[in-house]
Amino acid sequence: MERKDDKLIFSKFDFIVRDEKQKETKKDKRDKFTGKDYKRLLQKAEKREERLEQVRSKNPEKALRIENNIQWKKALSRAEGQKVKDNPELLERSLKRKEKMKEYKKKKWANRVEHTQQMQARRQEKRIAMEPKFAYLLLILTISEITCYKTLLPDFNLLKDDILRAKMANLHRVKRVSSG
Repeated sequence: MERKDDKLIFSKFDFIVRDEKQKETKKDKRDKFTGKDYKRLLQKAEKREERLEQVRSKNPEKALRIENNIQWKKALSRAEGQKVKDNPELLERSLKRKEKMKEYKKKKWANRVEHTQQMQARRQEKRIAMEPKFAYLLLILTISEITCYKTLLPDFNLLKDDILRAKMANLHRVKRVSSG
């Protein structure tokens, strides 16, 4: 981009496409404590503590440098807006909470499936139980030459069954067909 007489010339831009993503090394992945896989994060945190203990026993100065380096990395990550999840106690609590939630949802889903199966079975039993009564009703209707629209039937005195009577109470529109 050049300036001529305090004006910008836009035709002089050089567009260079750079690959923003750099390949993460094993060390970068090892030091990364973000995500929602609490089991993996807990294992990483415990493994890091074990390594620090080994280094402390051999060389305390190096252990202090490593801890200082870890603290700086944590601070920089938090400054970038990342959540650093490396506290084993908090990770254990989160893991337990996640497992409880998983079990709760599993039970809830099983109850839902069981409930729908029960409802289907009840409806099927009703259909099977009502089938002969409706066949008898259709026989009566065809004999008396009554035609129904939209399966709306009146409350007949012929129907002695309380269940059928309750279902037919709100049905009203009937048309008589003359034979002739």
